[in-house]
Amino acid sequence: MQAIPNTLRSALPTANSNTLSSLFGSESADASSMLGPQNSTGGFNLALLRVLMQAMGENKSGATTGASSAANLNLGGMAGNPALLLSALAGGQSGSQLGGIEQILSGLTSASPSLSQATNAYQEPGKWPFMPVFIPPAATPATAAKDMPVAPPITFTIAKPAAAQPATAAPEAAPNVRQLSTEPEPAGGIPIEVPRADPYDPAAPAVGRVSVARPTTAERYARPAATGTAATTLPAATGSPLAAALASLSNIKSAVPAANTGPLALAAYPRPPQDNGRGMHWVPTTSTKPADVDRLMPELRAMNVRWVTLLNDNSNIGKNDYLVGQLKASGIEPVMRVYTNGMEPIQGDLGAMVRHYKEQGVNYFQLYNEPNTNVENAGREPNVNRYLDAWLPAARTVTENGGHPGIGALSNSQTAGVQDDVKFMDATLREIVKRGATDVLDRAWISAHNYSANPVTDERGLPRAKDYNKLATELLGRALPVIGTEGGIAASAEVSEAQQAQQITAAMRHMRDQREPYNFAYSQWVLANQTAGGSDPAWESQALIRQNYTSPLVASLKELT
Repeated sequence: MQAIPNTLRSALPTANSNTLSSLFGSESADASSMLGPQNSTGGFNLALLRVLMQAMGENKSGATTGASSAANLNLGGMAGNPALLLSALAGGQSGSQLGGIEQILSGLTSASPSLSQATNAYQEPGKWPFMPVFIPPAATPATAAKDMPVAPPITFTIAKPAAAQPATAAPEAAPNVRQLSTEPEPAGGIPIEVPRADPYDPAAPAVGRVSVARPTTAERYARPAATGTAATTLPAATGSPLAAALASLSNIKSAVPAANTGPLALAAYPRPPQDNGRGMHWVPTTSTKPADVDRLMPELRAMNVRWVTLLNDNSNIGKNDYLVGQLKASGIEPVMRVYTNGMEPIQGDLGAMVRHYKEQGVNYFQLYNEPNTNVENAGREPNVNRYLDAWLPAARTVTENGGHPGIGALSNSQTAGVQDDVKFMDATLREIVKRGATDVLDRAWISAHNYSANPVTDERGLPRAKDYNKLATELLGRALPVIGTEGGIAASAEVSEAQQAQQITAAMRHMRDQREPYNFAYSQWVLANQTAGGSDPAWESQALIRQNYTSPLVASLKELT
């Protein structure tokens, strides 16, 4: 009985037909299923109810009331043992189970109802009461829905008679921070013109008005802060053996595991099975038809790819479900880039999206793309403060909802309009330290765009992970995972297909055999484009799989074990 502590389990009789029949009478069949080896909140609370009924002199089976025997569920008469029992109940149980216990105790001690009357009022004819949450008799049957959700984890105190407190201390109301924009929504997502200034560089000339498209369903208000944990003080009850036991107790607290605190160890970050560090960027589109997924997935498996970066449109939920499911089924770790319009705030409910895809197996969420480029800053000079003003709150949301936020994804290009990625990363980490926000990096990782024609030897290729790691260890005192979400090299007039295959295969072999512990993945841009729904022709020449064409690199990676 995983759901019942040892103290209670030892007091329960062996669940067989004879003992259950003597204990529960005609209801022994239902009792057998509910008290069997399972982890049911309903069954656990039912067992607790039966113990409490015996303690109060309620005995539905007809066994001798008050007898000190395990078969009678009296736990030695219940005169002094309730304290031991309830202390055991406070440890090792899930928050939902303890929430139900708190509700039961609250009803018992505040109103001292007859348990048999209370339970009979809310059960269907001929069935046991479904009691994940105890409903006091004052409630009407109409409001006591059978499938009422279990109460959230609650920390509560049972006060002694001399220190009785009100039944429930209401939690502070969460501030209403819903602030709807007065800006009219453009019909059908038609681009609108909005004024653009640069508060991060007041000396810079105004850049005029730029066209910004956004969806008509965009959620343009901040989410309310999470409600704090409720604290409940129960008054002492009188008139029953249980009341005396409750009055002798203080500070029964739910044993809910404390939230993860402190930096996550490098080895604790999720990795795919048989991880070889071999990555690939998926199609440059925010959704893919299942037929295209089914066509490309065997190619990924044959190339023994273990990491795949995909795009998700802001906080959209659903468009990538099939792709994520097929990746996980193939033993591939998805890395989800939250696709935004440059440094614009992420639209929609980011937390809900993270929770949704976390349940499907997505652990890594890349936030914003190449903030060190003019292109991703609407033509303005890149600015670390502008970037962090967008990244930090989004990263906290990802972490609070179970994901790992990615920082960086910096361009390593040496062309005009691109700031040096190592210098930008250094300034970014230093600003996080300056703001006192290093805790947001406790579950974070660094995204790398390490394009290079010679990835093994060129400092902008695989060695870029060493540069980022050096910055992290110097400023934070620890390593952060580095995941290459874009990189490699495209065949061109300067690089033949044979050279491309040779260089990228060498990089993937290096990742398999010689990579550093913090260097999680190196990813080639890009698997496919127009043949799988991509609409930007600029990426077609870089796609490894096209209409009636497959790059020699695909065959080379298939040969690499």
